[in-house]
Amino acid sequence: VPFLIGAAAMAGFIARQSRLQREDRALLDLRVFGSRQFTIAVVAMLVGMATMMGTFIIVPYFAQSVIHLDPFETGLITLPGGLLMGLAGPIVGRVYDRRGPLVLVIPGSILVSIGVWMLTAVSTSTSLWWLLLSNMALCLGLSATFTPLMTSGLGSVAPHLYAHGSAVVGTFQQVAGAAGTALFVTVMTVVASRSGAPADSPEAIVEGVRMVFLVAGLLSFVLIAACLFVRKPADAVDQATDPVDHTDTAPVDVPAQRA
Repeated sequence: VPFLIGAAAMAGFIARQSRLQREDRALLDLRVFGSRQFTIAVVAMLVGMATMMGTFIIVPYFAQSVIHLDPFETGLITLPGGLLMGLAGPIVGRVYDRRGPLVLVIPGSILVSIGVWMLTAVSTSTSLWWLLLSNMALCLGLSATFTPLMTSGLGSVAPHLYAHGSAVVGTFQQVAGAAGTALFVTVMTVVASRSGAPADSPEAIVEGVRMVFLVAGLLSFVLIAACLFVRKPADAVDQATDPVDHTDTAPVDVPAQRA
């Protein structure tokens, strides 16, 4: 029932925004999805954000519930990955401006996939170092993926729709993060409760966590596939072949460092 209500509400919202955007009064102007590059970037960011937020919830839970790390040790697992993301940001921006997005998003999405698939091998004897390495791979891959995706996506939108493009990206990221967390926790809970052992036992939790990261691993393949079609805005095929005159509204190549 909640899914049906949500689907109906979403359909009503889209219909209303489609009507209001004709008068430039839409809350979220959906014309931004007329750009193929923007749509591809948003889809990739949705998958990446869902995977990231779900993983960031499940890994600490696993660390404390199964291998019995204390909160301080659990925090140490995520600290290096966060530092890597921060340090990689300026470098990623410079590489994007010089080489374009493909040299970043393809290795980045593959690194995300590697980090996630590493977590499918967890057990009751998994070491802290295994969790640490997988988290670092995931964070480094995401840092090489998110900035180029956002830059190429927003740079492909006509200037008068920039604000709506930014709003769409921000909104979808929040929704994707919440959906990923809900999906991962639900999968883990259902699998653990059907494992034959008490749902809160380490063995049951391990089975649930393995299934979670199997799902995340499959999602990472969607991320890699989407990243294969990412292009720098100036090179986007749909812009080159668009019959509409974009003399005053041509998408611009926004430097990634500034974005």
